[in-house]
Amino acid sequence: MVLMWSVRATIGSGLSVGTKTRLILTHRDLLIICLFLTACPGEQVIVRETEASCGNGEIEMGEICDDGNNSNTDACTNGCELAGCGDGVTREDTVLGDEQHEECDDGNSEDGDACLTTCLLARCGDGVLRADRSEGEDGYEACDDGNDVDTDACRVDCREARCGDAVTRLDLQEGIAGHETCDDGNRDDNDDCLNNCQRARCGDGIVGPGEGCDDGNEDPTDDCSNDCAPARCGDGIRQVEEACDDGNEVNEDGCLNRCASARCGDGVLRADLEPGMAGFEVCDDGNRTPTDDCTNGCEPARCGDGILQIGVEACDDANEIEDDGCLSDCTLAPVATCGNGEVQEGEQCDDGNRSNLDNCTNGCELAFCGDGIIRQDIASGDDGFEACEDGNEVNEDACTNACEFARCGDGIIRQDRAEDAVDFEACDDGNEDPRDGCLIGCVEARCGDGIARVDLQEDEEGFEACDDGNDNNEDACIADCQLPECGDGFVQTGIEECDDGNDDEGDGCTPECLLEAANPYLVFVSSELYTGNLGGFEGADGKCQRLADAAGLPGQYKAWIGIEGTGPAQRFNQPANAAYHLTTGEVVATNWADLTDGLLAANIDRDENGNIPQQRGNTSCNGGGFPTVWSGVRNNGEGHGNACGGWLSEQGGGLWGRYDALNQWTSWCSGGLCSWVSPIYCFQQ
Repeated sequence: MVLMWSVRATIGSGLSVGTKTRLILTHRDLLIICLFLTACPGEQVIVRETEASCGNGEIEMGEICDDGNNSNTDACTNGCELAGCGDGVTREDTVLGDEQHEECDDGNSEDGDACLTTCLLARCGDGVLRADRSEGEDGYEACDDGNDVDTDACRVDCREARCGDAVTRLDLQEGIAGHETCDDGNRDDNDDCLNNCQRARCGDGIVGPGEGCDDGNEDPTDDCSNDCAPARCGDGIRQVEEACDDGNEVNEDGCLNRCASARCGDGVLRADLEPGMAGFEVCDDGNRTPTDDCTNGCEPARCGDGILQIGVEACDDANEIEDDGCLSDCTLAPVATCGNGEVQEGEQCDDGNRSNLDNCTNGCELAFCGDGIIRQDIASGDDGFEACEDGNEVNEDACTNACEFARCGDGIIRQDRAEDAVDFEACDDGNEDPRDGCLIGCVEARCGDGIARVDLQEDEEGFEACDDGNDNNEDACIADCQLPECGDGFVQTGIEECDDGNDDEGDGCTPECLLEAANPYLVFVSSELYTGNLGGFEGADGKCQRLADAAGLPGQYKAWIGIEGTGPAQRFNQPANAAYHLTTGEVVATNWADLTDGLLAANIDRDENGNIPQQRGNTSCNGGGFPTVWSGVRNNGEGHGNACGGWLSEQGGGLWGRYDALNQWTSWCSGGLCSWVSPIYCFQQ
């Protein structure tokens, strides 16, 4: 504590001593002074406070420092306070490296502006993210991680790392978003570094340097191999169009250099097999001629193999019997020489030629169907002609045992064709009658093919009484190919009125398939009179229903009124087998058609209670005085005009009928006023 004291003391005999002292006192010093003053009660002590003057070079009361100058930028401010970072005044009496050196002092505690709270200028790399700059402004920082590493998430220029910035990130593990294995800073997807900052590699789907192709999959059997080279014969990968691919240039193994499987007769002698192994070849002359020095089994021709080697063997009967005309050395026995034109012992024939395609083979045996040799000496149609010859006894393949090409209609069902093949046969009965179990195209007959079978009895499975080729159950042939009959559950149009599939009475359909008469519909003329504003159809129907309910009549009721396009023909039930009765029982019409033919059987002149209406209304249509009724309906039940604004107004004119007339009951007179009153007809529904 700094205090200025003015002290005057009278000590002993009245000696007065005056002093002005500048003191710097601690709390301990003050305590001692107080004790001193208390210990001298006979003395007079006067204490006065003197005002301090900042800038006089002396630290006085209320001052922390006083350097006696006017500089506000050194260690002691002009307010005699010690300078401090954050006081808003930048010190100029220090140099970089000195303790308490300041580059700036903006007097705030915000660490994200141009001046840090350490009074150093903000800079990229100081670890503090500036928030006072927008992108594009000088000093803007997207990040600041306080290091000089350019390969992490924040670059040394305080920009966020991104793929394409030409700096490869090294701070992320593979699989983590943002991981880069390269970054060449360009958008060329065909160099060593892809646009996603991953090293180009075989299999990434992009053809890069050194790659002939890259389809992005691991299928080695397509057009691009897994080492990104175009597929080719000899690459060791079998493609769809290749029978094999062993990846070598050896043509004498199981896979030829043209990627075809080695086989006997391909002209290439296999060298990869030992005798006795399947496919072993001693020779391969590339032809299918069995009579030269290399057989079709790729074995050297030899005497006794049963194949006559032309020019080498005189005969070869595949045995060692000496007395059969062919000796064991494949020479002809002296007594018989096949081919000399004479039939000798052991010969079935001898035509003296070397043709194996006529009726006498080169073994002097008679040609026959099934010997595997197609005769060419007979014209088509002649006995013995062979259209084909497969050398087997299978009759159900492409060549029958009669050496004829298989065909639909030959009576033989082929077994060598798939069901979806064009020439597949499901049946073959050898005839051209489509009305049996096999159609002309060798397709099995079925109900619905449009051809009625005639080869079965009525009690046999598959019997068809008819077949019209459709699945309509309401025509002359029902869907199960049976003739329709009353009671089968299907209504035959134009013949049956109904068919409920049973012979029960009283269920609406008689056993003779006629509709049973239904309960009659009740009809009455209202006992109340109304203007033409009936409340539309809904209001008029409600009036009828209320009258019927009050009279205890059953069912639902609607008013016989209409407008153009909408009338009873559109709104009413139209029974074909129910009559219309008055509430007193008289028949008005036998059904809807009878009701709308223009002539009734009885006048509708009874109200809901069975009474003759006592009120005729106040219309003067056609002179007045007639029992009129609101209508707006033609004789056929169709609506007419727009009476009384659709029965919603008392303005305009209407259309009336007469309830005392049989032929004008619904359409009698038009015009008049909708303000007149008349009853309405009500019909049960």
